[in-house]
Amino acid sequence: MRLLHAVALFTALCTTLPSCAVNPKFDVAGIDPSLTPHVASEQAATALGTRILWAGVIVNSVNLAQATQLEVLSYPLNKQQKPEVTEPPTGRFLIYQSGYLETGEYRKDRWVTVIGKIERSTSGRVGDFSYTYPVVTPEDIFLWPEGGGDNKVHFGIGVGIGITR
Repeated sequence: MRLLHAVALFTALCTTLPSCAVNPKFDVAGIDPSLTPHVASEQAATALGTRILWAGVIVNSVNLAQATQLEVLSYPLNKQQKPEVTEPPTGRFLIYQSGYLETGEYRKDRWVTVIGKIERSTSGRVGDFSYTYPVVTPEDIFLWPEGGGDNKVHFGIGVGIGITR
């Protein structure tokens, strides 16, 4: 009877642990994956109001009087809607989150995925270069675990038995 309980527990753990992986589950219906921040900055007038799903690395975060501004260096999305930082960047964009975000958490080098709409564009500078930033009002922001997480579940029992996904 104990063996039956142990097998049942082991089976339950094996089937439920993979679902513990941390990934956003944003609905991509109606989102054009070819619209990158770079394209949106070049076609600012036609990109307004467009719903986007972008990901990247925070390069700056600032608390303003009524909002928090995140400047993000964008990268292509992988299958988990995570920034693929081994690929070339696809431009920069700003996220304006109404209210307060803790800039100690939403800080430089953290990875984010955002779904929202391009509400406007604004001029800024990247070093000495003038840059037009698409400004996103988010529906939701996913802050990835430190270092971006590895999207793997590691599970082991006893000696020599292990499951890696």
